[in-house]
Amino acid sequence: MDTTDNPNNIDKLQAHRIGLSPASRYVGYQPVDVNDFGLRVQHDPESLILTSLRVYDLPAPLVTDSPQHHKPTIIAAIVSFMFFLVALTLATTTTSCNLGMCDKIDRSSLPSHNYRFRVVPFEAPLRYAWVALAVASLGIFVFCIHVILIKKRSSGNHAVQSLAALVRHTTNTTLLHQFKYFAPVVFAIFLLLSLTNNWRMGACFLFGAVITSLASLLSQSISAAGSLRAAALMISSVPKAILLAMSTASSIVIAIIASVLGGFALSYIIFRDVRALSGFVIGAAVLALMIRLAGGLFETSLKADDNPNDHDQSSQSQFRQVFAITPHYMITSVASLVASNIGHLGGMVAQVFAVYAAAIISTAILGASFPFFYSNPFATCVFNHLALDKECVLYREGVKVSLAVSICRDQSLLSRYPSFKALESNTAFVALPFILGLVSLIIAVISTLYTAMPKRVGNGSQRDATLRSVIRPLRLNILVAALLTIVCAAALSWSLFGSRSSFQKVAGATIDRYELPPLTTANAARRCRPRRLVTEGENDRNREFPVLNLNNVRYQPLDSHGFDFPRVSQIPLRVFLCMLLGSICAVLYGLSVEQGTGVMESCVQRVMKKTTDKDGAYLTEALGMGLLWTVGGTFVVVLATSVSYTLLRAYGIGLCVLGMLCTMAPVLAICCVGRIMESAHAINELCGLSGVGMDDTSQLKGFTQGFWTMCAALLGVCGLMCCLVLKWVLLQETGLLSGSRSLGGTNTLSPSRHITDVDMIDISERLVFLSMGVGVWGVMLFIAAMIFGARHTRDAVRRKCRQGSGTGAAAIASSATEWILRAAQARREAGLETVVIGLVAVIWPLASGLALGQRALAGAVAGAIGVSIGLSTALLVCGGVGQASCCAHNPDGEQGPSQAAVHILGDVGDSMLWIGNSLNGVAVFWSAFAVGVVKLMRADGARGWIGAVLAAVAMMLAITIVVYLARRAKQSEESNPGTNFTFRVNPDAVSPFFLAGPELRAENISPKSRLGVLRLESGSDSYNDLFATVLGIDE
Repeated sequence: MDTTDNPNNIDKLQAHRIGLSPASRYVGYQPVDVNDFGLRVQHDPESLILTSLRVYDLPAPLVTDSPQHHKPTIIAAIVSFMFFLVALTLATTTTSCNLGMCDKIDRSSLPSHNYRFRVVPFEAPLRYAWVALAVASLGIFVFCIHVILIKKRSSGNHAVQSLAALVRHTTNTTLLHQFKYFAPVVFAIFLLLSLTNNWRMGACFLFGAVITSLASLLSQSISAAGSLRAAALMISSVPKAILLAMSTASSIVIAIIASVLGGFALSYIIFRDVRALSGFVIGAAVLALMIRLAGGLFETSLKADDNPNDHDQSSQSQFRQVFAITPHYMITSVASLVASNIGHLGGMVAQVFAVYAAAIISTAILGASFPFFYSNPFATCVFNHLALDKECVLYREGVKVSLAVSICRDQSLLSRYPSFKALESNTAFVALPFILGLVSLIIAVISTLYTAMPKRVGNGSQRDATLRSVIRPLRLNILVAALLTIVCAAALSWSLFGSRSSFQKVAGATIDRYELPPLTTANAARRCRPRRLVTEGENDRNREFPVLNLNNVRYQPLDSHGFDFPRVSQIPLRVFLCMLLGSICAVLYGLSVEQGTGVMESCVQRVMKKTTDKDGAYLTEALGMGLLWTVGGTFVVVLATSVSYTLLRAYGIGLCVLGMLCTMAPVLAICCVGRIMESAHAINELCGLSGVGMDDTSQLKGFTQGFWTMCAALLGVCGLMCCLVLKWVLLQETGLLSGSRSLGGTNTLSPSRHITDVDMIDISERLVFLSMGVGVWGVMLFIAAMIFGARHTRDAVRRKCRQGSGTGAAAIASSATEWILRAAQARREAGLETVVIGLVAVIWPLASGLALGQRALAGAVAGAIGVSIGLSTALLVCGGVGQASCCAHNPDGEQGPSQAAVHILGDVGDSMLWIGNSLNGVAVFWSAFAVGVVKLMRADGARGWIGAVLAAVAMMLAITIVVYLARRAKQSEESNPGTNFTFRVNPDAVSPFFLAGPELRAENISPKSRLGVLRLESGSDSYNDLFATVLGIDE
């Protein structure tokens, strides 16, 4: 055929970019330039792949996921094992003090630090940090072994490999593209933290952000590899496919926990500053929030033209089964898989990372304020007598005088108090969260190592039996993890603080009786009278002595917050009870949510079986029952939080969260299993494969839906409990609470604060009460920004990427083109909107704190935490009910709602889950970010004009962005009214956008499948005739 242009004069790369390489060779074809679409597709791998997509003929360099390609993983395994040996050697060396690496003081407790909460110097638990780093390296090694074993499995034929490689490559490319939009926000926060606090906190922030990004990318790649192998196994045996998916999910969970553990352990070894690690939490939280936002916006925008009315047609399910081999459904499905990987799997991984980091680091920070002081008998004596100062305030020349400090300057009394070593001091309480982190890694490996999956799933057409046979062993793994958590908690509690520990022998030593001086002053009218006094001698009025609880017998101090610390002998029991409550809370609350939102025997299924309503109005009853199921679990959470706070204050809440996270490892793995199996089923469906296991897989649709909602709810509860712990850290950094050093932790300096100077925030104060309203308003503003951002992203994609015109094959080719551009446009719009919503999340705490002061910021964060836990729980449960309704729906049944109602409910459920998870993420980010920026604010709001200016600038910036986006949309609408294509020749021959479907053979099609049933109903013996009839192709 003749050509209109000489193809030799066209650069091949440029022609391939704009889609002219095959089209310019033929007469009668009008090339379409990418500028006509209103979007210039950049020269990146994703655009080149999507433009030249062939299901069976992808470029050879793309197919890199075959069993022979795992050399980088082997190298990573060798390097991680060598690093494990090095870290273990250094941990041993640090313990034996051979290289002078022990007896190092934590930098946050040195007098030269710039933190407002000043604590008595304590030894940095470097030996535990090295052990944690060694265990993390071993976890990475185990992860690499998992990946090697997974990649050795059969990966299916070339078509399956190519499609899985496309999904993986597009997912990673899209996620990397989003990181470019995150970079300005991350850099701005880095500068703010570095200038406000110190460079160590800024460096930890960057470290946390980078490791979170790498963990998210790594999880995507491993999930794609597992989906590919599970797809190959699913054809013959579903149980084997589930076990392979479980092994893949186990490797993902191990990688997450190992990266968290290794990340903050290495940060602490480098900087030796426990308070600077709060920057690590901020970095992880901001990346988790933005990945969650970007994934949700990307997924929403790809559904811009999804018409729910199409799902109500009786032949729609059959049509979609046939349409799976066409370009439109192919690219739609690939885009859906990519969006699911980023929004669900990537968001969950990042959120797990942030919650783990927040729980471990915030608990360790609070452990530094415990009144067991390293090599400081004077501070030990003072805190043993602080009850005197709390009950009886003495004044000297109008200034409060610490009676405890005066008493302990008596050398005869001071000599009776012990000098604590590292394991006997608050260093043990700082190290305990580190140890719990490595314990959670060990529990994750053991509890996900084996799953008692049956050889066959279900019994024919009985879906309940099929689901029960699969879900039962998964629940058993959760109970095993809970049991392991309880055993490890008991072992840790009594080994560190038990009767045979060095801590108990020193801190619990008997202190000889000591006669306290009388409190009578020269002026009897100004005499201090504590509540409990004893008298001696005949003249008892002049011999009054204060009585303390056992302070003359054993060490029972107050902490710097005025908390009456328990007896030393009670500490191991209290530590164990906090972790025990966390484990029990995870099991009871998680199973209640799973029972209320799962597919099997859930309230959704029971209501659906009884209803005859086709419009979905029955779902109000299902939603009510779903929330009712969680009432008991929510009560358990509130009870566990209250009891933990009573036992050890905020430190006890942190231990409770760590107990929950240790139990959650199988839940995280099960959620990953669900996503891997869904991707595997979609890959097989797109490639037209069938087998014995495919029918069983359709019966298992949504079998992990309840666990997915359970995981989201548990992560939300853990995150919001971490917010309470971070709130206590925030109160310390404001200076409203007195540090141990300020109360008289040194014998040479007079105390700068009195125990009664603790300025607790009272909710009855007008400013605090109003600021809690500001916190509620901030949450509502964030939700509104998310909703309007999703709407704008969806409208922009719909406006710039319209369906092509034409009939038959021409319509298919134009649809393929439209979806190619939609993916690129959705990626761009999602990135821009994520930055806008992220700016709202960053500016809100800054503006409120600078405008109203530190106390207002603490009140606003408290209000945000309170409203977030309520809204997120309701949204997650309602979203889980919606998703479970979609999975439990039977289109062939007489009862239940219509397909259109279920489809709408599924989309609404997706949005609810996205908003609920994002609320949990922003609550953690606000709590951690407030700790990092509180030093910018005054206690009384004296810099209110700064907050007003910042709020005004933020509002002007938001208005400018909205006006710019509206003007750009209008210009795009005027210059590009639509993308209509007219193909004058057979698009199969000339169009670079046409995708040839896979060849289907009769022996590969199950007669029981929808495609086989459709062929029998049409009376056609040839599948080609069937495709031509359904798709309207004139041969």
